[in-house]
Amino acid sequence: AGGFSDQFQQIPTTALDIFDATTNSWSTSRLIEEKGAHADIASDNKIFWASGIFNNNGLGQWPSNHVEIRDVVTSQTSFVCITPKLWARAVIRGDDIIFFPGSIGNGMVSGNEFDILNITNSQWSTARLNQEVYDATIISVKNTIYVAGGRDQPAGPYFKEVWWLEYLPTKIHIL
Repeated sequence: AGGFSDQFQQIPTTALDIFDATTNSWSTSRLIEEKGAHADIASDNKIFWASGIFNNNGLGQWPSNHVEIRDVVTSQTSFVCITPKLWARAVIRGDDIIFFPGSIGNGMVSGNEFDILNITNSQWSTARLNQEVYDATIISVKNTIYVAGGRDQPAGPYFKEVWWLEYLPTKIHIL
């Protein structure tokens, strides 16, 4: 979904390739906003394409603060705004989708703030880690989110810590 149309120039695209597991077939579609370096995740018949970068009307590539949401049942598309993130990550924990920062960008992107969508009530909130963390691996296991590794500088060493988040956004632990 989305991504780059040219691997060398990294031009964001709107192209979607869709696989239907029921019919074992492929089809194509388009995002409304071109995206590259974004997070994508699906839940409750909706697909979310979050943040990343887009071409700003010929002014160059900019971090996107949009989440494009496609309802696969109605084919309707909607948008919400979040904190811009490059190479973002997304995980599901219970009724929440959590969008984490990805790689270090151009100084315009927060590395410790993450956005949370509660799927049940469609409410958005934000939370913060106690420090900047980029390029980390994020997984969700039995309602606990683990944030492993990452770094706080573009060429900095990787962390050895693993953070786990329970009961978002109030409890954050470090292993």
